[in-house]
Amino acid sequence: MRLEHGSNRGKDSEDEILNTGRELLRCYKFHHVHNTEDFDLGRVARHCLIAESDAEIVREMCFKLRESVANYEALVDQYNDLLSALLTVQPKATLDGLFVGETRSKKGPRGRSRDLGFFRVRPFDFVQPDLLIRWCEEDPSARFPLAASGIAPFELDTGKMPRTWNPAVLRLLASAPDRVAVTEQLIANFSPISSWGSRAEVIEASGKLLDDLSQFQDAALNSYIAQQRERLSNVVEEERKTDRMMDIERDDRFE
Repeated sequence: MRLEHGSNRGKDSEDEILNTGRELLRCYKFHHVHNTEDFDLGRVARHCLIAESDAEIVREMCFKLRESVANYEALVDQYNDLLSALLTVQPKATLDGLFVGETRSKKGPRGRSRDLGFFRVRPFDFVQPDLLIRWCEEDPSARFPLAASGIAPFELDTGKMPRTWNPAVLRLLASAPDRVAVTEQLIANFSPISSWGSRAEVIEASGKLLDDLSQFQDAALNSYIAQQRERLSNVVEEERKTDRMMDIERDDRFE
């Protein structure tokens, strides 16, 4: 799968290459793939789906991917390069295809793609904040929490301390009509996703950042944060108990 733009090619030839790439992607049947095929699809998408008129192709592709996943014919995380490319060149069409409307699953009802657990990458990290907020405002009660569940809550989320809020997250909170619903999704991502350091330390540092959200002067949000700070404090204590027990067991093995 190789499509190239050459400076010595005529416009007709270049249009032919772009149209061939569009047709290839439009007719593509999602299935279980290897990384090389996903990489090639991403390259074709970045070159061939850049026109405004290509948005419909992108919406159809993403909807077909959703249906293939619902029918267990493909896995979303096998198409990370393709999705990254589509979110870069056609972000709104990609979001519409992935998250708007109902799928027609042959293996049972799946409904809308509200669960992002099957994404290895956070899809909303690829979308510019202004565009993401405009997309969320089309269906605020559903989309603002959805976006919060699929975006990195912290800036440069490498697990290192101290953590700071991702500026895009603060933009979402500033625009959301229900900040509690958005914060619920952010808290769900507080636990570390890698083996770096102590879970207790990571959760505790993340919980302290909730105090920063008082800047929004939202009474409902402040009340929710107070409850969550107490809950997270209990979670941290339980994690530390687990850490101590593991340390004791490890010491006993080496005695």
